[in-house]
Amino acid sequence: MFTEDEIKKFQTLADEMAQLIEDPDGTSNEASVAYGKIGRVCANVLSRHAAMEAKRTTRAGHVTKFQTSRQTRAEKVRSKKRGGAPTSGPATSTPDQSATPRQRSA
Repeated sequence: MFTEDEIKKFQTLADEMAQLIEDPDGTSNEASVAYGKIGRVCANVLSRHAAMEAKRTTRAGHVTKFQTSRQTRAEKVRSKKRGGAPTSGPATSTPDQSATPRQRSA
């Protein structure tokens, strides 16, 4: 979406607009309204960027968690096929359900 330099420019621009709006002597009412609109655009861009970054970070965390889970499962399955005891789980064995086909619901 936006580069880091562009994001920094939007942050700087938003700060400048806020300062201009606060100055009652050097800024007319019309200019204050225009600066407010520019500031709102900057705030929207910055908030969308922050949301995308947060989503990307959260997604990366979930991907890592599920990759780890799949790897752990694969290791347990390999260990079980080799005849080794499973590292965790219930002490009782479950009946083999692959012999009976499952019925699909409509």
